[in-house]
Amino acid sequence: MVDEREPRTREETVTLTPGQPINLDVRNSSGEIRLIGRDREDILIHSTRNGDSDSQRRGSGRLRIDADGNNVAIRVDEIYGDARSGKRRFIRGVDDAIAGVEQAIAEIERAVGGTGWSGSRVSYDIVVEAPREWVAGLRVGLHSASGPIAIDDLSGHINVRTASGDITTHGVSGELTIQTASGDLRAESGGGSMTVRTASGDAQISGRLERFGFTAASGDLRLDCTLASPESSSIQTVSGDVELNLRGVSGASLTFHTVSGDANIKPPFEKTGRRQWRLGDGQGPQLEVKTVSGDLRAGANGAETMVANSHHLESTMPLVPMAPLVPPMPPVASEPGETGPVQMLTRAETEPTAEPSDDLARLELLRALERGEIDVEEALATLDTIQSVNPAG
Repeated sequence: MVDEREPRTREETVTLTPGQPINLDVRNSSGEIRLIGRDREDILIHSTRNGDSDSQRRGSGRLRIDADGNNVAIRVDEIYGDARSGKRRFIRGVDDAIAGVEQAIAEIERAVGGTGWSGSRVSYDIVVEAPREWVAGLRVGLHSASGPIAIDDLSGHINVRTASGDITTHGVSGELTIQTASGDLRAESGGGSMTVRTASGDAQISGRLERFGFTAASGDLRLDCTLASPESSSIQTVSGDVELNLRGVSGASLTFHTVSGDANIKPPFEKTGRRQWRLGDGQGPQLEVKTVSGDLRAGANGAETMVANSHHLESTMPLVPMAPLVPPMPPVASEPGETGPVQMLTRAETEPTAEPSDDLARLELLRALERGEIDVEEALATLDTIQSVNPAG
């Protein structure tokens, strides 16, 4: 337990062995985690304890720092009590709280009082300064339940998992993987690859990337950056909208698979087929967007493709577990000439009508989703089958 004489702030330095990779793992539930890259050859950990000064409550949480060579683990252990039975349950960090993003919400509600549990009022804000670039490699794991996570000016393999905490990054390069239930992401990438998986969190990505992957239920994506590699990037959503603006890219290809979503693709993209476009000679990044009912807007080199106030993206669905995932579906897209997004397109930009068999297959697929007979993965796989049977559709 926390010693009552423990100061509210604490600072500790971990000496590193040169030439060896660094493995850093930080687990915190409700407090902030901030990871900063510095020109240093050790790790500095600064923590601030927040909460009631009552000794019993102060004793209900503790910060632990374990270092074994270049393996550094930082975690907050908390005690939660059942208000009805008086029993206390010890949770080591957030291992139980985020045993999986799909189960995180139910677990956290149970832990913090949603069903009669009352949690500790002690929390810790943790700031970690690590070497900005470590020649032997840096591998980081950041885990949070509801606390925010911020990463600045760092290069390495970074894995972030959170339930509802928001995530911000600036100048991060290397390989960044993010899993969240409802937390929003705001990232300015410094290069490398980024993979994002979310239920209802929104994402805004800018900067420079080699490769990008995004999977969401109702979360919206705004990608406004340079893709500096010809590698394929995949975006999949259920009802989330996708907005793309490619900067400094002379060639690219874009493919859109959807059940009922609309597409608004601006020049300099040129249409090459049904739901297929090319930028320049098409030699460059290959982007594949799949949605069930989400809309796609895209342009390049600073063209005005983003909707007004897109920095205030709002989820269209309540927070739900990732699997099984059968959200309520909007009606099938309007035919050309009816009120709806398709009217905003010019004749050249309007999607041609699908073949009757293709239309029927997509409509039945949408109805099966609404009835809960199939999940999203099955729907997207079936959509691929329809596309392969009728490439023009």
